[in-house]
Amino acid sequence: MKKILCLISFLILSMTVVGLWGATIKPDSYSRKEYLETGETSYIYYSLTSREPLEAKLRGPFRIKVYIRVLKEDQNAQFSVAIDGAPIKNGNIEKAISRSNKFRNYKSDVTTAEVFYVKVPEGEHTLSISTEKDKRLFTRLVKLPEEKVHFAPSDYKQALNLIVNEKEYTYFLCDREYPVELTLIGPTTLEVFARLNYYDNMTGSQHFTIIVEKDNQPSYNLKLETIPSELSYYKEDKGILPSKAEKFEIKLDKGTHTYHFYLGDTAASTAGLRFFVPKSALTR
Repeated sequence: MKKILCLISFLILSMTVVGLWGATIKPDSYSRKEYLETGETSYIYYSLTSREPLEAKLRGPFRIKVYIRVLKEDQNAQFSVAIDGAPIKNGNIEKAISRSNKFRNYKSDVTTAEVFYVKVPEGEHTLSISTEKDKRLFTRLVKLPEEKVHFAPSDYKQALNLIVNEKEYTYFLCDREYPVELTLIGPTTLEVFARLNYYDNMTGSQHFTIIVEKDNQPSYNLKLETIPSELSYYKEDKGILPSKAEKFEIKLDKGTHTYHFYLGDTAASTAGLRFFVPKSALTR
């Protein structure tokens, strides 16, 4: 669906899609940048030694997936992982030799990966990985997308339960006069699913606008286009036909912010909204 964004202020609407595998983290210090060859694909690893440990300065909260490999001659090498100098994991690389992977510029075979997860607390922290003397570790850090949870607004015109494939989802209705209101503490990202509600003789493709106010000031208008859903209906009112869901995201800056969402520029009288935030946003 075509989406046209009209910015009224400097608030940025992000339509970025997060990759399923997360984003690779480049450490601030390490020994060398390495390339793991696996068929037609290569992956970036960062090697470390006892004299050149790996350090990454991070801002949480989020989780990291850690991959560690060693060359055949360094099997059983020890490793230690710490956050801000406090050890959180120690171990040995006892993995078998990989049959298909090789590090570029190394003739020796390489092990399969030792894989584990590290939870980075909220705030700024330093993650470090070290090893014993005369050993070289190859490390890959992947930042995992944070789990998102449903967030209920504080005020709305009406709540209706949408049924899709026998599952139930609550949507909160807004119109031209009565907005959906919610308050969040940033920085964070608010994910919004919007469904236009078809009434009477409305059919086919429809244009509508979600008008967003931030802290009681006009922020921007999001113009959307949608079509009726073929799979969903409202449990409480089957006379209303919901559209397919249109998704957008709002980046919140630091501080407490109140948002109001109104409906505009459509023949429909209401739209349903559903919100998601990172799980960490609920603990602030």
